Amino acid sequence: MNNGKLFFPKKGTQQGFSVVRLGKRYIVVLLLFVFICVITFAYVNISQIWREKSLDTALKRALLFTEQKQIDAAIGEYDKIVAINPNNHFFFYERGKLLADTDRYDQAIEDFGKAIKLIPNNPAYYFERGKLFAGTGRFSQAMEDFSKAIDFVPDNPVYYSYRSNLLTDAGNYDLAIEDLSMIISLEGGSYTPAYYKRGGLYAQTGKYEDAVSDFSRGIAALLEQRTISKDLAADLINLYKIRGETYKKQDKRGEAAEDLATARAYRQVTGL
Repeated sequence: MNNGKLFFPKKGTQQGFSVVRLGKRYIVVLLLFVFICVITFAYVNISQIWREKSLDTALKRALLFTEQKQIDAAIGEYDKIVAINPNNHFFFYERGKLLADTDRYDQAIEDFGKAIKLIPNNPAYYFERGKLFAGTGRFSQAMEDFSKAIDFVPDNPVYYSYRSNLLTDAGNYDLAIEDLSMIISLEGGSYTPAYYKRGGLYAQTGKYEDAVSDFSRGIAALLEQRTISKDLAADLINLYKIRGETYKKQDKRGEAAEDLATARAYRQVTGL
């Protein structure tokens, strides 16, 4: 009985209970958040470990298959590798080379393009793609790639050699001669097939004196070597022969006969 008096709870009692209940809720939410963070962290780390282990295993298998010349099997491993790590340019480059080795040129070009997109300043990637463009008749694209490789590495004679071949095939002899001259300059006086190629272009354009000069420099550079491989012996024979034919065009019969006889003698000795 309250004798008609209204009952009011003591001030602060209900508020105190609310604070306690709210505090418990905060603790539960905090614990749940911590639990989720721990699980997420564990999952991410376990996934990372699994990816790294899978990547390492696939890479080892790819290298082994490549060494064993099991190219299709190696490509299959690189397929797994790029699926796990699609942001590594080197893996696309390696798979591209294998695809090129098995004549899957369009796929190889695509892989080299992906490598270039990831690392646009690697000259090797442009060079490899350029070779495939050239081999499949896409000369303008090949020219762009070889030129790009040269822009990045202007002292690599191999890049100039491939571009000069394209320019020669296109009939652009003046630019081809410029590239061959760069090769000769970079080789620093050592023998290079560029002497033979540039001399041939000079001869084709009627510059016989320049042609003879190049053939003579090539012969001299080869004769200075202590030993001559079979390939270089073939170059020496060809240089004597083409110089002799050029002397004929200059009506220098004596020099022509001497060079052609020398070429025949070397051919007999070497069996080439």
